[in-house]
Amino acid sequence: MANNSKWYVAGVLLIGAVIGIVFVGILTSVVHWAGSPKFCGEFCHSMDLTYAAYKKGQHYMTGSGATAGCSDCHLLNHSNEHVGPLDYTALLFDKARAGSISLLGQIQGSLSTHEKQLEKRKEMAEAVHKQMIESRQGSEEACRLPGLPSEGRSRLRRR
Repeated sequence: MANNSKWYVAGVLLIGAVIGIVFVGILTSVVHWAGSPKFCGEFCHSMDLTYAAYKKGQHYMTGSGATAGCSDCHLLNHSNEHVGPLDYTALLFDKARAGSISLLGQIQGSLSTHEKQLEKRKEMAEAVHKQMIESRQGSEEACRLPGLPSEGRSRLRRR
């Protein structure tokens, strides 16, 4: 009987490990998709105008062919490919915070139309800029100034 219980425990652990790996893979894929410029611009209605401006701006079409996505600068730890569990958890909380602001704006009606989005554009831009400075993420200098360590420029992707 003791021998069978060892196999039972081993089987449960194996099944739990497989389920855990699948869950982490799905979570990572969803987080990656939800951090893409296409998601921000086409799924999140409060970003319609911002996405249209992004596609015409310097972050989307750089001279070198690199592209900076929305989440590269606007979400904590998003561009760091080698984050640990605590950093990844911080990313998830930051993503939830950012998404809830847009969702609440839609529900309350303060971001429900393009006109209302334009009215709040300056206020939202200032809040995002302040958050980026406070967290020392998304530093424009890290992407633009020559001679800085490559980790700042690594967030840009080739198109």
